This record gives sequence, structure tokens and C-alpha cells, in this order.
Amino acid sequence: MDSLSPIWPATRTQIDGISIGDAWPCSIMPSHPTHPWENIVPFHKLTQWLTYSLMVPMTKLLNVHFAGAELLTGLPEYRNGGLFVDTGLLTLKPDDAKRGLDQYQRNAQLKGQPNMEVVPLFTVDDDVIVEWRAVTVGFLDLLLAEVNTLLNLSGRDKLSLAQMLEAGSWKVRNLFHVHSKLPLTQQTGRSRNRGGVAAKHQRAANHDSVRRNCFLRYPFASTSLPCLHLKFRIVSRK
Repeated sequence: MDSLSPIWPATRTQIDGISIGDAWPCSIMPSHPTHPWENIVPFHKLTQWLTYSLMVPMTKLLNVHFAGAELLTGLPEYRNGGLFVDTGLLTLKPDDAKRGLDQYQRNAQLKGQPNMEVVPLFTVDDDVIVEWRAVTVGFLDLLLAEVNTLLNLSGRDKLSLAQMLEAGSWKVRNLFHVHSKLPLTQQTGRSRNRGGVAAKHQRAANHDSVRRNCFLRYPFASTSLPCLHLKFRIVSRK
């Protein structure tokens, strides 16, 4: 990490004048006047992704053992985090949803900016994004344990976090995303502007159908975070 610090932009979070990369302050975290790092949430998504990618060939081909590999976290990016949003596990609170939509409308008025898909818009250092990414890291750990349990995998047969990310959460999110948008992609000979309203409603209907079929058959309990609502499945084990 020390060797990589020069590549991070000066606009990133800094401590003692040194950019620390993919790490962001969050207002709900405790802060201390002499410990400015207390309220910073570190992610280092690309650094960890690179580490995962390098570890596989070095382990399999060179028999290199990496101490502390279990300390690497899940990758809090749009596929893993998007899975929890697309399935309805995480939703924005009304005030933050409105704030995000207002920011989208302002951005859409700028020349060259997208103005078709209306979604809440936030900057990368917004508490909403930091909170969403932090929760994603925690849920990926829980998801890994659940997947290994459901597959009856134990000991050396258990999936690693990297294996679940590659073959599980990334793939599932992409399949879910494609399936929920299927009617839009099937509109041949028609631009997204023409018939856009009908396509949007049809896609929303499909999206809700997938959610009902895949997740909403189970009882849910609800709680909330400062920016996000959280719904989680209650699993009873015998």
C-alpha cells in the first residue's frame, strides 16, 4: 500500500497530506480531533482486486502461501453492491432518495450528461455511497457463510470469498440484471427514446416479478441504517 500511494489522486482522502486511496470518511463514524482516521472507512477495492488476481496463479503455479489472506474483504463495487440493491435487500430512505433524484435532475441538464435512466445520483464520497459499500462488505461475509452451509461444504472444500465473488455474487447480479431488462433489449428496430415509457414500465414489472419469485417468498424483518433501509431474510434452522 505504501508503494501504491503515489498513484492515488491528491483529491482523495488524505492523512498528514498523503492520499490514502479508496477510503472515505463517513459522518456516522466516531471522530477524534487528534485521530483523523477514526471516521474513515477503508475499501481499497481495486487494490484488493489486483491482489486476488495475483494470488491465484502464484498459489497454484508457484505454491506460494500468503499469510493473512483471510483478511482480504469482499469487493464493494457495483456488481456485489448492486446485487443487494436489485434484490430489494437495501433501499434508500425517502429523504436520501429525493436528494439523489434532485442531484440527478441537475446533472441531467448539463450538456453531454445522461438523461434517460432516472436514478438517484450521489458522489463517491457521499455518506449514502460509503454506507452502501461498507454494508456490502459485511453482507458478502454473511453470504459466503450461507452459501457454504447450503452447499454442505466444510473444511478444505469450503468456497473462499474470492471464489464466491467470481462464481457467485458477480454472476448472479449480472443474470438478475439482464433478466429484469429483457423486454427492453428485445425491442428490435426501435430506439430507446421511442417506446421508452412502455419499456420502462415493462421492465419494472419484470423486475418486481423476479424479486417476488426469488426472494419475497420468505418472511422478512426490517431495520434501518442512517441512509439505507435494510430487509433481511429470517432463516430458521433445525
